[in-house]
Amino acid sequence: MKAWGIAAVLVAMMAGCVREPDHGQVVARVDGDRHVTIRAEAGKLWWSHWPWSEPHPLWQLPAAGNVENVAVTPNLSSDDGFIVTFEQGGVRWRGEIGDDRVVATDLSRLTESVKLNESARAAN
Repeated sequence: MKAWGIAAVLVAMMAGCVREPDHGQVVARVDGDRHVTIRAEAGKLWWSHWPWSEPHPLWQLPAAGNVENVAVTPNLSSDDGFIVTFEQGGVRWRGEIGDDRVVATDLSRLTESVKLNESARAAN
C-alpha cells in the first residue's frame, strides 16, 4: 500500500515537471539581446524577461473589456526601451518602458475608436 502512495506522488511530481508554467497568456514579445514579454491579465499590463519568468506590473488597464492587438517594439527613435500598443474598448493605447523595464510614459489614447475609423474607411 505504501508503495502505491509513493508511486502516485512520483507520477504527480513528474507531471508537474513537464507541464509548462501557467503565468497567463503571452500577448507580445521581442526576442534577442533586448528581450521582453508583455501580457495582459488581471486588469493590468505586465512585463517579464521571458514567457515563463516572473511577471512585473506596468500599467493598470485603462478600460473594461478584452485587450486586443497587443504589440511591443524596440523604441528606435530613442534607442532605449520599448513601445507598447494595444486596443481595449475600441480605443488604441500606447505607452513606453525603458530598457530597465520601468514605465517611461503614462498610457496615452491614440484613437477615439478603432471600430469607428474602420467603419468610416469602409464607407469611403
